[in-house]
Amino acid sequence: MVLRRGGLVLWERQAGTLAWVLAALQFLVYPHLMYLRAVNSRDPRAAELQNVLVDPVLLGAWMAALGFPLWVTYAAFSATVLNNAVMRGGLGAALAVAFFAAARSPGSCRWAWCASRKPARWS
Repeated sequence: MVLRRGGLVLWERQAGTLAWVLAALQFLVYPHLMYLRAVNSRDPRAAELQNVLVDPVLLGAWMAALGFPLWVTYAAFSATVLNNAVMRGGLGAALAVAFFAAARSPGSCRWAWCASRKPARWS
Protein backbone atom coordinates (compact mmCIF):
# COMPACT_ATOMS: atom_id res chain seq x y z
CA MET A 1 0.00 0.00 0.00
CA VAL A 2 2.64 2.53 1.02
CA LEU A 3 4.98 1.45 -1.79
CA ARG A 4 2.28 2.16 -4.34
CA ARG A 5 1.40 5.56 -2.92
CA GLY A 6 4.94 6.50 -1.98
CA GLY A 7 6.11 5.27 -5.38
CA LEU A 8 3.76 7.72 -7.04
CA VAL A 9 5.36 10.52 -5.05
CA LEU A 10 8.85 9.29 -5.98
CA TRP A 11 7.83 9.02 -9.63
CA GLU A 12 6.21 12.47 -9.59
CA ARG A 13 9.40 13.98 -8.18
CA GLN A 14 11.61 12.03 -10.60
CA ALA A 15 13.49 10.33 -7.78
CA GLY A 16 16.89 8.84 -8.45
CA THR A 17 17.99 5.24 -8.27
CA LEU A 18 18.93 5.39 -4.58
CA ALA A 19 15.38 6.33 -3.56
CA TRP A 20 13.91 3.46 -5.58
CA VAL A 21 16.40 0.95 -4.17
CA LEU A 22 15.68 2.08 -0.61
CA ALA A 23 11.94 1.90 -1.24
CA ALA A 24 12.25 -1.62 -2.67
CA LEU A 25 14.30 -2.75 0.31
CA GLN A 26 11.90 -1.16 2.79
CA PHE A 27 8.61 -2.24 1.27
CA LEU A 28 9.46 -5.48 -0.55
CA VAL A 29 12.33 -7.10 1.40
CA TYR A 30 11.88 -5.81 4.96
CA PRO A 31 8.42 -7.36 5.55
CA HIS A 32 9.76 -10.79 4.64
CA LEU A 33 12.71 -10.39 6.98
CA MET A 34 10.40 -9.42 9.83
CA TYR A 35 8.20 -12.44 9.07
CA LEU A 36 11.22 -14.75 9.18
CA ARG A 37 12.31 -13.14 12.44
CA ALA A 38 8.91 -13.80 14.02
CA VAL A 39 8.58 -17.36 12.69
CA ASN A 40 12.04 -18.38 13.86
CA SER A 41 11.77 -16.70 17.25
CA ARG A 42 11.33 -18.58 20.52
CA ASP A 43 8.34 -16.35 21.21
CA PRO A 44 6.72 -15.43 17.86
CA ARG A 45 4.05 -13.26 19.48
CA ALA A 46 6.59 -11.11 21.31
CA ALA A 47 8.68 -10.82 18.14
CA GLU A 48 5.65 -9.71 16.14
CA LEU A 49 4.68 -7.16 18.80
CA GLN A 50 8.19 -5.72 18.47
CA ASN A 51 7.95 -5.78 14.68
CA VAL A 52 4.76 -3.72 14.60
CA LEU A 53 6.44 -1.05 16.72
CA VAL A 54 9.25 -0.70 14.20
CA ASP A 55 6.79 0.12 11.41
CA PRO A 56 5.79 3.60 12.67
CA VAL A 57 9.45 4.51 13.09
CA LEU A 58 10.38 3.52 9.56
CA LEU A 59 7.25 4.95 7.96
CA GLY A 60 7.60 8.18 9.94
CA ALA A 61 11.13 8.55 8.57
CA TRP A 62 9.88 7.88 5.04
CA MET A 63 7.15 10.47 5.37
CA ALA A 64 9.69 13.03 6.55
CA ALA A 65 11.95 12.16 3.63
CA LEU A 66 9.06 12.55 1.17
CA GLY A 67 8.16 15.95 2.62
CA PHE A 68 4.92 14.77 4.28
CA PRO A 69 2.59 14.37 1.31
CA LEU A 70 -0.80 14.50 3.00
CA TRP A 71 -2.54 11.47 1.55
CA VAL A 72 0.49 9.16 1.86
CA THR A 73 1.23 10.35 5.40
CA TYR A 74 -2.38 9.85 6.43
CA ALA A 75 -2.38 6.27 5.08
CA ALA A 76 0.94 5.38 6.73
CA PHE A 77 0.05 6.99 10.05
CA SER A 78 -3.44 5.57 10.34
CA ALA A 79 -2.32 2.07 9.27
CA THR A 80 0.45 1.87 11.86
CA VAL A 81 -1.68 3.32 14.66
CA LEU A 82 -4.57 0.99 13.87
CA ASN A 83 -2.29 -2.04 13.62
CA ASN A 84 -0.72 -1.28 16.99
CA ALA A 85 -4.12 -0.56 18.54
CA VAL A 86 -5.38 -3.96 17.41
CA MET A 87 -2.27 -5.74 18.66
CA ARG A 88 -1.71 -3.85 21.95
CA GLY A 89 -4.80 -1.78 22.66
CA GLY A 90 -4.74 1.90 23.59
CA LEU A 91 -1.14 1.71 24.78
CA GLY A 92 -0.07 0.36 21.39
CA ALA A 93 -1.85 3.18 19.59
CA ALA A 94 -0.18 5.75 21.85
CA LEU A 95 3.23 4.15 21.29
CA ALA A 96 2.69 4.16 17.54
CA VAL A 97 1.82 7.86 17.58
CA ALA A 98 4.90 8.62 19.68
CA PHE A 99 7.23 6.52 17.52
CA PHE A 100 5.86 7.97 14.28
CA ALA A 101 6.32 11.50 15.65
CA ALA A 102 9.81 10.77 16.99
CA ALA A 103 10.94 9.32 13.67
CA ARG A 104 9.78 12.34 11.73
CA SER A 105 11.37 14.90 14.03
CA PRO A 106 14.48 16.64 12.63
CA GLY A 107 16.54 15.72 15.68
CA SER A 108 16.06 11.98 15.24
CA CYS A 109 16.27 11.88 11.46
CA ARG A 110 19.64 10.85 10.09
CA TRP A 111 18.93 11.93 6.53
CA ALA A 112 19.96 15.47 5.67
CA TRP A 113 16.83 16.16 3.64
CA CYS A 114 14.51 15.43 6.58
CA ALA A 115 15.39 18.57 8.48
CA SER A 116 14.65 20.84 5.56
CA ARG A 117 11.33 19.07 4.76
CA LYS A 118 11.94 19.90 1.11
CA PRO A 119 11.50 17.05 -1.36
CA ALA A 120 14.85 15.83 -2.59
CA ARG A 121 15.82 14.20 -5.85
CA TRP A 122 17.85 11.42 -4.11
CA SER A 123 20.07 10.68 -7.06
